This record gives sequence, C-alpha cells and structure tokens, in this order.
Amino acid sequence: MNNYELFFIDVMKIMPSTVDLYFYAPGLEDHIILKMIKNTNEETTKWIHLDEKGKNLFLSRLSEEIIIEFFQWLQIKVNGNTLFEGFDGIESGIFSRNINIPKWFVEKYKNEGVYSLSNEW
Repeated sequence: MNNYELFFIDVMKIMPSTVDLYFYAPGLEDHIILKMIKNTNEETTKWIHLDEKGKNLFLSRLSEEIIIEFFQWLQIKVNGNTLFEGFDGIESGIFSRNINIPKWFVEKYKNEGVYSLSNEW
C-alpha cells in the first residue's frame, strides 16, 4: 500500500462515524462498493451514505483492494456540509476549517504537502 492510499484511509478514519460520500470514479468495478451506491439523478456523481458499519466496510475495501486510483474526485459531507474534498486518486485534498484534525494526522502529513484547509468552507 502506498502513501496516497494510506492518506485516504487516514482521512476516512478521522471523519465522523456517519458520512455521505459524493464521488466520480469511472472504471470502479468493486462489486461491494458498487452495491453501496445510492440512486441519484446524476450520471457522473455517485453517492454512498456510510454509517459506522458501512464506513468500516468501506475502509476494509480500501485496505484490501486497489480501488483508490479510480476516484478522480470525492467529497465527504455531513448534513450537507463539506468536510473534505479530494482529487486524483485522493492523493491530496482540502479539509473544512470546521473539522478537528488530530495531532497524529498533522504530524504524519505536515511535510507531505497533501492537504490544506479551505478558506471558504
């Protein structure tokens, strides 16, 4: 597992236990993840609602399968508020200024240049 895959897994770990994922991932063929997708009116943007059990399943799929590379864009939201937005295989991303980023995360990634804080949300 490379550092970019670990980055996204770590991002998911610091998110609340219940989140909504909105993403664009053409070519994603993981049958377990595909079953989690909710119907939307959008052709390109997919949506998954994750409770704690679903989040754990999603994390296990990220750990076991090479699926992160299919995610070209992803937003993590709670109650319609964006907490994180990631790009290009979720190699980097922007956190909401309203999320508490744990010290261990900051220490691990502070010199990597893989995340920033939003000035707008």
